[in-house]
Amino acid sequence: MGTRDSIVGAIDGGRASVHLARLAADLARVLAAPLNLVHVVGAMPDRSGEACAGPLWPADSQLVIRPGEGPEADASRMLERVAEAIGEPGAARHVVPFGDPGRRVAKLAEGWGSQLIVVGTRGNAPVTDALGRVSSRLAADAPCPVLVIPRGFESHIRPLTWRTRTLVCGFDGSAPAWSAAARAADLTSRLGGSLRLVNTGAGIDADAVRDLLAQLSDAAARRAMRRGLAVAPLEVRFEQRSGDPAEELERVAATATAPLIAVGSRGLDPPRAPLLGSVSGRLLQHARRPIMVVPATSAPPE
Repeated sequence: MGTRDSIVGAIDGGRASVHLARLAADLARVLAAPLNLVHVVGAMPDRSGEACAGPLWPADSQLVIRPGEGPEADASRMLERVAEAIGEPGAARHVVPFGDPGRRVAKLAEGWGSQLIVVGTRGNAPVTDALGRVSSRLAADAPCPVLVIPRGFESHIRPLTWRTRTLVCGFDGSAPAWSAAARAADLTSRLGGSLRLVNTGAGIDADAVRDLLAQLSDAAARRAMRRGLAVAPLEVRFEQRSGDPAEELERVAATATAPLIAVGSRGLDPPRAPLLGSVSGRLLQHARRPIMVVPATSAPPE
């Protein structure tokens, strides 16, 4: 069984699986949250008879997929080795029968009341290909925020160093942006850091900005009190910039050495195709740091 308020690591058995699982485990430690490692049978790359050795797996503990054992047994062994490799042999592991991986992971996260899903990408390609079907779907309609990790950066991301850091969030005044700002404020508060909201579109009224900052700070303080946490008032700054939104968000994040950028997504269109929006889509396509996508279907922070 999964545990409420958990961090979910969506593990496909690919070459970055250990790094992604370690990242999810570190986030769980930082946020004092349970960890659930999930694999959906059928999502694992075809490695029949192949040893997955190298820097991702323990040198003396190769994972070998043996034909005939059955896909669920293979997947269970894979998750066991991943948990061992990250030093979390007791981590909750869940092998899900065949099905649409994105929907299955989302359904589990919803049932557990999870606070975050960690998932990887497929590199520098058109965004629907770069994210892959699973990541793209989760980023569009998961029940909670999705932390999308750029390919090639997995081993360089250290959540244990995120405390007291500045997080950056895109804000254009839309409903998805409000949702992303609320989630980013909650995470920032829990990390004891500060939050920078960045707008690159039409200017927002000064009174509206003051109300926004006060609301985010007050809401973060109330959530901290409900959790029994003693945290300093959340510092939130609003920044109006001109230029390409995706480039400006990345520029602000680089200047602030922000560990992640938060953005909202618009969910799915009637034919069920992801509508991430041009800014979030481009950020994900060329990301140089984790992007926390807050889907329109994401529940507000408690």
